[in-house]
Amino acid sequence: MDAFRIISCPIEATPEQAARIEATLRSFARACNYVALRGKQEKVSAKRKLQKRCYYDVRERFGLSANLAIAAIQRVSVAVKASGTREVSFRPTSADYDARTFSFRERDYTVSLTLVGGRERFPLRIGTWQRDALTGTEPKSAVLCKKSNGRYYVDIRLRREQPPKQESTGTLGVDMGLKNIAVTSTGTIYSSEALNAYRLERHRVRKSLQSKAAKGTRSSTRRNCRKALARLSGKERRRCKEENHVISRRIVREAKVGGLTIVLEDLTGIRDRTNQRLRRSQRGLHNRWSFYQLRQFIEYKAADAGVPVMVIDPRYTSQTCARCYRIGKRRGDSFHCPNCGHNDHSDKNAAKVIAAVGGAMSRPERSAVYCVWHGAEGKVEISRLQTGEA
Repeated sequence: MDAFRIISCPIEATPEQAARIEATLRSFARACNYVALRGKQEKVSAKRKLQKRCYYDVRERFGLSANLAIAAIQRVSVAVKASGTREVSFRPTSADYDARTFSFRERDYTVSLTLVGGRERFPLRIGTWQRDALTGTEPKSAVLCKKSNGRYYVDIRLRREQPPKQESTGTLGVDMGLKNIAVTSTGTIYSSEALNAYRLERHRVRKSLQSKAAKGTRSSTRRNCRKALARLSGKERRRCKEENHVISRRIVREAKVGGLTIVLEDLTGIRDRTNQRLRRSQRGLHNRWSFYQLRQFIEYKAADAGVPVMVIDPRYTSQTCARCYRIGKRRGDSFHCPNCGHNDHSDKNAAKVIAAVGGAMSRPERSAVYCVWHGAEGKVEISRLQTGEA
């Protein structure tokens, strides 16, 4: 099975080349917005239909090459389908490239890109890690990006074959939360205490800067505050991303060594469902924490390591006893089951339940649990079955 990996590479551009990159990004974004508007007016989102209606207009209006025009139409089609009923808009920060508009040359580590007005070659400003990743490859697609710091990057997409999935001997449940970023069913806790303290401090600094940016008496003060806010935002985002990388790497390593399947909760839409139940002071942390990013990191690292991953419905996993599979009581870090007397750390208990549900779903012939939904009572029970080995 093939997988893709993104290698982000800064490029060196002369002032003349930078001007052509800017012109290309502007034209690409304008073309995308034009196609999106036409698609909305004519109620069309399929790439083939959009291309039939817009291709020649895009080339004539925005000066894009044939393949960049097709790439812009393709981007709009994908974005419109993914956005549902929301309107889409595009900024001049990136453009999509394929094998006809992009090439990589290993002997001098340069890339060739089609821009408005013709083709240009750019040296890559990369280190040992990127060179090792690119050596011996023949990438066929990339994205030209302008980052918030004003620098230009080429995100090169590499295709590689994934190893076969390992034979699983059990499951590793992972419970995600605010106080503890992740807790595994084996008892490993990845606390978010230090990161949350950092984020709260950054929130106080950001609030002060926002006030000065809005009410400052001098234009230079307001401008400097806005620049500082942009730097703070990027710094916090990078730290959170690095934390998610470290945690996902360790979870995948634990599953790989133990021959386990990783079981995650499907937390899609968790913010909308839970924000109203949180204190106001917690909502900021909740909204800034990326559960989906951590899940993505776990999934792609697991795929590279040949570790299976399963996603389950998160309902009642935090309220169910991991010993008798009846509904118990959770208060903060403590979980108590009035049915069997089981006491445990609440997140560890939830992770064990997640692992049990994953095991039941992945190997039903050996299942030790089953789920019963009591609609009238509004609760779920996960009860143990006395079954032998298949």
